[in-house]
Amino acid sequence: MNDFDLPARRELPDEVRDSIRLKVREGMDAPRRRSWRGPALAAAAVAVLAAGTLVATGDFRAPDDVAPATVPPSGVPSDSALADEALDRCWAALGAAGKADGFPDRDTWKPVYNTKPHGYAPFQVTVLSRAEGKPLVCDTTATTVTVSDPNTPPQYAPGTSAAVLLATPGGLIAGVTGGPGMLRLTYPQGSAAVGLEPVDGLFAYQMAVRPSSGTLTFDDRELKLPEPALSVVDRPAPGVDRASDRGRLLGDCLAGAYHPTLDPESFQPGASLVQGPTTVVVGSFGQRFVFCAQAPGEILSNDVVLHEPTAVREARGFTNGINFEPESVGQEVVGGFVPPETARMEVRRANGKPTLTPVVAGGTFVTVLPEDFELDEQFGRQRENVTIALYDARDELILEQAALFPAGG
Repeated sequence: MNDFDLPARRELPDEVRDSIRLKVREGMDAPRRRSWRGPALAAAAVAVLAAGTLVATGDFRAPDDVAPATVPPSGVPSDSALADEALDRCWAALGAAGKADGFPDRDTWKPVYNTKPHGYAPFQVTVLSRAEGKPLVCDTTATTVTVSDPNTPPQYAPGTSAAVLLATPGGLIAGVTGGPGMLRLTYPQGSAAVGLEPVDGLFAYQMAVRPSSGTLTFDDRELKLPEPALSVVDRPAPGVDRASDRGRLLGDCLAGAYHPTLDPESFQPGASLVQGPTTVVVGSFGQRFVFCAQAPGEILSNDVVLHEPTAVREARGFTNGINFEPESVGQEVVGGFVPPETARMEVRRANGKPTLTPVVAGGTFVTVLPEDFELDEQFGRQRENVTIALYDARDELILEQAALFPAGG
């Protein structure tokens, strides 16, 4: 044992590293609401394993017949180039903040495992490492660096060898444990759980809610969330608007949502609408698109990556829609990207049905599908064959094309 009462570091054979295990199980114990969107909702509720971390899509509400998803064991050995790039960035950020002198020298940082960028976090890399034998976590996103403090002894859950080393507002939980166990976050809207097997005594888990939103436990023993040694935006997005009404609306909405969005300060505000008691605002950051809905007593957010090389790129906003009640169907929100010169958008429906006119702003659009929008029985979601027309500020036609709207199931 070392100074931190952790198991001594051991070298893992290549064949073991090639099958690094991070077993994950997403427990969805949130209040159930029935809906006709069964197949699509079940798919959204299933967690996605990417580069050894779990990211749950959509919100945590699930239909009655959805059991907690079990993801098969998976993992990859540490990618030395990717890990070193992230560790260099964390070291540079510590130096810029005047904190490097309090850390072991960079050349003593040895990566044990790292995540890789993936669809829901295209720029995030989390590195589990040891520095002079002490556990150290380095988390990098498109704009932000967060580093744990290797000199602070871990605060173990009572009667266990598990402790959190780093917890971020973006949902990351990383720490140490001497063996497998159940990590659970219980928060006002429900709970989420994951079965962990450590990698050389370390683990990392990407939660779909903020770790600070509830009580975190390991095998039912409460874990403390330490403050990071450093959390800094080292690569700020230029010219982000938080001064206008829409900018403040988006900033406040993302800050209050219990589903975290990585790099929330980097999203430019886009279109917004009010539907009943709910205000919806969307935002963009590169190819990332975020929805945020604020209603009395609840704020929901959901971000997606829209990278298709098409003029109109859209997605559905929320798993259960908005303005739903128990045993009822919510209203579907659809939004996405349009060419930046777009000032007006029409979604023309067949058979004389009323044309939709989404709200357009800043190269984005958002709309709520009407109740009579056709239901695709295969996917259990609303969508129709329509004609999309885009107009510029002079009301001249930019684009007119037939499309399935929304395109995705």
